[in-house]
Amino acid sequence: MNLDPRDFVPDCASIRYGSTKNEKSSTTKYVYFTTLCISAVICIWGIYYWSTIRNMPKFEYTDIKIIEPVRDYYAEIEQLKQKIDSHDEMLRKYHEELYKEIYNSLESAFHKQLHEITNSHESDSDKIGLFDYAAQNAGGSVHSTPDTIPYPTNKSVTLFGLFSINIVSNPENLLQPDNFPGNCFAFVGRTGTVRVKLGKRIVVRAVGIDHIRFYGDRSSAPKDFGVYGMSNDDGEESGKLLGKFSYDINGRSVQTFRINNDLSFEYVELRVLSNHGKREFTCVYRFRVHDAFL
Repeated sequence: MNLDPRDFVPDCASIRYGSTKNEKSSTTKYVYFTTLCISAVICIWGIYYWSTIRNMPKFEYTDIKIIEPVRDYYAEIEQLKQKIDSHDEMLRKYHEELYKEIYNSLESAFHKQLHEITNSHESDSDKIGLFDYAAQNAGGSVHSTPDTIPYPTNKSVTLFGLFSINIVSNPENLLQPDNFPGNCFAFVGRTGTVRVKLGKRIVVRAVGIDHIRFYGDRSSAPKDFGVYGMSNDDGEESGKLLGKFSYDINGRSVQTFRINNDLSFEYVELRVLSNHGKREFTCVYRFRVHDAFL
């Protein structure tokens, strides 16, 4: 049997319970009071600190020995920025003026050169006073180009949007009067052969070679060449040598060479033996055949 002493002394139990309750109430009041005091101290300290900061004079650095150099540096930096901007503007204007000057100079030189070429073409090509029997408008045509490979041009043709074929130089160009820059017959290497069918059978008394005079590098112009007369086009005839000549690159654009011959021919073969230094290709602007020499 379990017995509790408080069962025999009920007043003692009541006293014990009341004492515990009073202790808890005192502890709570103590905690509240302590918290209130700490909060009050914090508030008072915060108000004091805020008022102190507020009333504190603003800091101004007045040491002239340090401030003046800094100001000078900033002023120099601003001046440098202004100078850079000014120089950039001047440079831009200079580039524009230089571009305009170069463009105008090139345009003027181009028109001048084109005018000289045109005048040279008119005076030398069409007014030499000799009928050209090899010209296309006189019935002449290129029969063949034995052992001669046409040089590729910068042009190409696209077939069905799939294949691109480079266009090679046309031998018929050397029988046309329009021998402007690039309108020539160019072939690979320094030697080549072109067999021409004349407009009619004639006694060949002179031949002529054209090369443009005012167009940059002229080392592709033919130099040494031979002319042969042929009576038929069977391809087996070696031809009769009518003469060997040299084209002077520093001379007139159209140069005519006399031939001592009394035989008539319907085919004339031009054999270029060398050019003026170009290894890749040779360019013949025009080949003429005449029945007289002035």
